[in-house]
Amino acid sequence: MTTKGIIFSAPMVRALYDGRKTQTRRLINPQPQLFETDEGLCDVGLFLDGEGRNRITTGRVITTQSVPYCPSDRLYVRESAAIASIFTDVFEVRYAAHQGASHTEFVERIPVAKVGTPPAKWAYSTWPKYRRSIHMPRVWSRLWLNVINVRVQRLQDITEADALAEGCSNKRPDPTDDVLTIRPTNGARLNYAELWNALHTDEGTRWQDNPWIVAITFATHHGNIDGDLAGGAQ
Repeated sequence: MTTKGIIFSAPMVRALYDGRKTQTRRLINPQPQLFETDEGLCDVGLFLDGEGRNRITTGRVITTQSVPYCPSDRLYVRESAAIASIFTDVFEVRYAAHQGASHTEFVERIPVAKVGTPPAKWAYSTWPKYRRSIHMPRVWSRLWLNVINVRVQRLQDITEADALAEGCSNKRPDPTDDVLTIRPTNGARLNYAELWNALHTDEGTRWQDNPWIVAITFATHHGNIDGDLAGGAQ
């Protein structure tokens, strides 16, 4: 079991916040390689049983590559945010994912005692220019994930149910009247493929390339991970 950060885009943070997202898929880097056996070319991805943090196996060959997630891991969500105001006892942190939403969703007030003196690059004068998700301090995090299940698979193995669990809808805008209409069979899966390609443009990483990914299923908790775990949250 480990505790570490995981980055999400603003739309996916909203899906987490609203309870619509219980899975995420991440590229495996580097990708497992095809190899020859007596039976031909192999590229089957499996877990090696008996290890807490399973290594990737391809066919009958076990690689030295580790899967970066395993059940019971705790992941604090890193998102685009900025300090908007500094008061005597609290910092006011605003989150890009909820820009324009209610004040309760948009703003968290974090005690100065927890934050300490922020580096100059996080100074409140930078708002409304948000800091990138990768630079968000752990203490600013307002969501954390308890990992339930981890699978290694090809990207296109995602099912319609998986795509819905990824937070994708089975609807899309109808260009004729600008309203959402039900997409045909596998609508959420098709929408997920489009979303994936919008985020992954390099050769070998696109939907049509069908790369190896790790599929993570989790339960979402609202609040800062350190405060929740100190209070006994499971």
